Amino acid sequence: MLGFFGALFVVINVMEHAQVLSLIVIGLERMIALGPTVGTGAVMVATAVFSAVTDNIPLAAMLAKIIEGIPMAYGLARPPTDPLWWAVIFGANLGGNITPIGSASTLVAVMIIHKQGLKLSLSGLREEGDPVCCGPDRHRCRLRTLDPLTGGGDYHHCA
Repeated sequence: MLGFFGALFVVINVMEHAQVLSLIVIGLERMIALGPTVGTGAVMVATAVFSAVTDNIPLAAMLAKIIEGIPMAYGLARPPTDPLWWAVIFGANLGGNITPIGSASTLVAVMIIHKQGLKLSLSGLREEGDPVCCGPDRHRCRLRTLDPLTGGGDYHHCA
């Protein structure tokens, strides 16, 4: 697993040298130009989408490097309280939980599930996880407790 994450950082470094990051900068600048509300929201959604297909740690590190280099008005540096930083943080964390490869914790959980002999596909992971992380309606939210010995489980409502 360390090799997997090391390879992700190598890919980010290769992207930087291949000028892919400069294309990302152009896209980010266009999103930021949409204004403080829509632009920040667009950055968060784009970060979440990309975080779903790559690990969120190298993605957030890459975006931090990019955003740090995009000055505010009059060439001022972005303060730590700038909404773009929060957009990257929330986008990377939420998007990283969409697929198993987007987050180290989700990847470890899937490995443990398979090691225990439990059957869980990507659609099964989404079915179990989406109501917990994405369900705005608490009455629809449910948690499944698993018996580690039998693999059986029972559903409990959050409300």
